[in-house]
Amino acid sequence: MILQTFFGTGLDEIPKALSPKEHGYLFLIGTLILGSFFILAFAKSLNLKVYAVLVQLVGNSNNIAQKMKESHRLFSTSSILLLVNYLLMSAVCLYLFNDYLQLYPSWFELLLGLGLPPILLLLQLTPPFIVNWITNAKMPMPTITGITIVGLQFTGLLLTVVALLWALNPRWGYYFLFAFLLIVVLSQTVRLFKNSFVLLGAGVSWYYILLYFCTLEILPLFVAFYYLRMNFL
Repeated sequence: MILQTFFGTGLDEIPKALSPKEHGYLFLIGTLILGSFFILAFAKSLNLKVYAVLVQLVGNSNNIAQKMKESHRLFSTSSILLLVNYLLMSAVCLYLFNDYLQLYPSWFELLLGLGLPPILLLLQLTPPFIVNWITNAKMPMPTITGITIVGLQFTGLLLTVVALLWALNPRWGYYFLFAFLLIVVLSQTVRLFKNSFVLLGAGVSWYYILLYFCTLEILPLFVAFYYLRMNFL
């Protein structure tokens, strides 16, 4: 299957020469996915329980800030590596997504894949600090940040699997496209609900929550989508 995917030949025939790949990006995509596995292995070597702890934190966000201090510190090397893996695999999946749909020129696909994940990361991390600073709403910032970071790290693990299978089976791109979208939508929905419950439990007014999610997170995405649709779609 791997030979058929990357060299366009079956296992039951021996080609006289290797034919050029139709898609030159496969080597780059394969290198990035391989790099992802090295990152995950290195994170595991630094913290042997990192993945077990990550699953526990995703499943139970109670006192997540304190739990992260004890076993999954935000700025530990293993935690940063998992966040880097999320950015890397988001870029790969976005590139495969755009390449499958053929929405944009190749140069724009690369630019979008590299630039959009860090921008979305900032859109998820910075709005609570902005709202807290403007309104003095006393938001539980360590808990909100912890829920966001842990959710992104876990999403990165899922995207690693999707990216690997997608690269090896491009003919099933239709299904992997929806798998990618489903993972992104579910992860963001879970994050919004978790953070909303945390904010309500902390006594933050509902209109501050609307300001946080709708104005500073959702609205910029709608503006960006409208711009892309008017100029590139």
